[in-house]
Amino acid sequence: MSYYVIDAFTDTKFGGNPAGVVINENLDEEFMQKFAEEVRFSETAFIKKIDSKNFDIKFFTPTAYVELCGHATIASFQALFDSGAIEDNNTYFMKTLAGTLAVEVN
Repeated sequence: MSYYVIDAFTDTKFGGNPAGVVINENLDEEFMQKFAEEVRFSETAFIKKIDSKNFDIKFFTPTAYVELCGHATIASFQALFDSGAIEDNNTYFMKTLAGTLAVEVN
């Protein structure tokens, strides 16, 4: 399994607020929680692609599944962009425990 380490709120390596991001792995929540505990970021995001515009995103701290995380959302969409899963100048939707939210990428 591969994962991204993305520093949100910066364009400088090792600056900003880091988050772990895992894309399109078929993982259960128990594994996600254990992985988040192991990597020890304040939040780790697990993304499952629903279709070209919709994503299910689960956020875990080292100790809990949480509704939403701002910097891990930014990190998630940067990782999706870097991996070629999404394109610039588009709106995407993420389903989270907090509901479905629109995200503009540009």
